[in-house]
Amino acid sequence: MKYLSAFFLIFLVSSFLTAKTAVKCLPPSDLQAVPVHNGAHLSWNYQTPDTVISFNDGYPSGVWNTGQYHALGVVYDLSAFNGATLAKLDFVHYSREKLAGPYLYRIHILDMDNSAVVAVIDSLTAGDAYDMPRYEIGIELDSIAAPARVGIFIEGLSIITENGKAYSFPVVMSDTSTYIDNLNFYCTDTRDPFYASDPNFSNIYDAKMVGGGGDKTTNFIIDLWINYENVSTRISSLSPAGQAVTPHAAETTVLDLEPMHRLNGSYHSLKAASSPPLEFKIFKGSVEDSLVLIDAVPGDCLAYDYVGLAEQTPYYFGVSAVNDLSVSLIEKISYKHPKTWSVSEIRADENADFVPDSLGKEVYFAGLVNSPNLSENGAYYVQDTDAGLLLGCNSAELDLQVGDSVFAHGFIQQQQGLTVVALDAPSDVQVFAAGNTPDTVKLAILDESEDYEGQLVMLENVFIVNPGSWPAAGVDGLKQISDGSHQLDLFIDKETDIDGWTPPQGNMNLIGVLSQSTTSVPPFDGYRVIPRFQSDFIPVVGINENESLSAHSFALRQNYPNPFNPETVISYKLAVGSWVRLSVYNALGQEVKRLVNNRQEVGAHSVKFDGINLPSGVYFYQLKAGAFEQTRKMLLLR
Repeated sequence: MKYLSAFFLIFLVSSFLTAKTAVKCLPPSDLQAVPVHNGAHLSWNYQTPDTVISFNDGYPSGVWNTGQYHALGVVYDLSAFNGATLAKLDFVHYSREKLAGPYLYRIHILDMDNSAVVAVIDSLTAGDAYDMPRYEIGIELDSIAAPARVGIFIEGLSIITENGKAYSFPVVMSDTSTYIDNLNFYCTDTRDPFYASDPNFSNIYDAKMVGGGGDKTTNFIIDLWINYENVSTRISSLSPAGQAVTPHAAETTVLDLEPMHRLNGSYHSLKAASSPPLEFKIFKGSVEDSLVLIDAVPGDCLAYDYVGLAEQTPYYFGVSAVNDLSVSLIEKISYKHPKTWSVSEIRADENADFVPDSLGKEVYFAGLVNSPNLSENGAYYVQDTDAGLLLGCNSAELDLQVGDSVFAHGFIQQQQGLTVVALDAPSDVQVFAAGNTPDTVKLAILDESEDYEGQLVMLENVFIVNPGSWPAAGVDGLKQISDGSHQLDLFIDKETDIDGWTPPQGNMNLIGVLSQSTTSVPPFDGYRVIPRFQSDFIPVVGINENESLSAHSFALRQNYPNPFNPETVISYKLAVGSWVRLSVYNALGQEVKRLVNNRQEVGAHSVKFDGINLPSGVYFYQLKAGAFEQTRKMLLLR
């Protein structure tokens, strides 16, 4: 066997002993944080390997001077675990105030029976252990198939030089228990652990050879987690490994080195798997390294909702597991709570091209469901206090109810003129309240426009044109309703209970969602109302034909037709007699025509606007009557 140079010293740790941890609790994994209404939904996994094998008492005591390309390791006899996979690794390290972390390191997995390198796991980082030992817990070993006798060696890659000699960190510590022969090993060249040039020699030594022999050496604190047939209870003892390296011959050379300090301690040949967590602790903070404990949940709970986050503000969350013996490291995640859009912001069309300005953008928004599912998959209309849209999902699993308050995440699209927020999956929408009643906007047929698309509306004193040819059950159909002067499409959706029905005749108040279906470019037409239930048809008995024209409030209606060429009619209502000014402006805000500028009496009024001398484009008309002021847009197309 090659001789070792005498600078591989064993160092004494005398100023502290960390608390004994017989079974260390693994941290949670796969921590995620997704936005919910006014907060974040945390979720995580917790699944331990079925067995942890350990040959140390858990008390950090000694630390070695390891050179560059050197590694410390433990050989595990897994012959009783045929078919096992290597799951995770724990170890304790300390830099004895030589080098501040974090430190880079790699793990070498060796087949000791066949003198072969099984795998090298690189690009690993250990935390700072400058003035205190540190546990690195739950390091993934990628479910590598386990050799019958496997060597797990840890090589530090962070280097310092003292007196011309290079030393590597992190350095695995050893414990206080009686040394176990043929178990702990020192590799002096990780580039060639089995000394490929000569089968009679090896670069792997029993640690006792390096540490002075006898009771002057103790066991490395490296624990190996394995999975074996998903069985949670394994054999109660494990024999130490056999020869250090086979088939290579080994020459025994004991060097005169400073012995490792040893305290009395017990020897654990095999530990049970980590006990299930008693609880999970929840942490939150604005800085990753300054998290504050905010709550705890039972060990069988893998989720937590935190409500009360500021929009577009960065946070950190953390979760740790607690069992009857220890608290795990904190699994952390950064999180920034997104902006919650209003439906009006999603629908915004500042350039008046009938296409949402934010088309294609990812959005989060809150709204109230105002329709049942109107698709074989998932299609629900949603509104807030000012506007509405269609919530679409290509999944029949989306199940919402009228009156659900929802928080949704999707992408802004437009389908046949209709503004849609498209979901990727049903999980992209969460119901945070139920049983609410959607507001209904009273609307005249002439008022149908982009402004009311997706909203629940009531059309007063209308009737169905030719109600006899009603769509059969299971069939969509298009009818019309009329106020006596104008008509609007009435769409009967086969997903409702209205198809195959005999509707009421005569005047009625009709409730439905104002929708759109058009192939026009720009999409400025094709408006239709979609009733949801049979109860949305409300017969009117003894109504005054002029009642719908009575001025209960001020209102400026959408011009009709719109788009127009070159004439259109603008209608409005006055709640009281007022001085009225009605003007038309171009897209630059310049007044191009003043249509009314005089006092008018209470009631309904209309005026014709002729744009014969104006170019095509978007125009705005504004009504001022007393304290009332409202502006609408219209489109002149040549």
